[in-house]
Amino acid sequence: MPVDVQDDKVSFTHVLLLLAHCMPASVLHKGVWAVAMLLEHEVVSKLAEVLATVVARRVNPLTNLMKHSTEVIQDAAMDTRKVVTVMYSMWEEVRDKIQKVVDET
Repeated sequence: MPVDVQDDKVSFTHVLLLLAHCMPASVLHKGVWAVAMLLEHEVVSKLAEVLATVVARRVNPLTNLMKHSTEVIQDAAMDTRKVVTVMYSMWEEVRDKIQKVVDET
């Protein structure tokens, strides 16, 4: 059993022992109920921490993959823009040559 869980149980055990020795029987059940409720909340909060850690471990690789995909798409878009610019310039040259030939005839 993990040390932090043992510490919590020991603390709650001491509280229950104090309640048993100091409280009248009519109030003891309320004290036991309060300690049980605290234990339940402690367990739920630890489970929530574990769940958050597991979710973060699964989401982080997906986030990294999405970031990489975004970079690849951005690079492809930049390369496409460069190709379009080169083709446009090439077609302008072809158009000018055709116009020159037409003007000469």
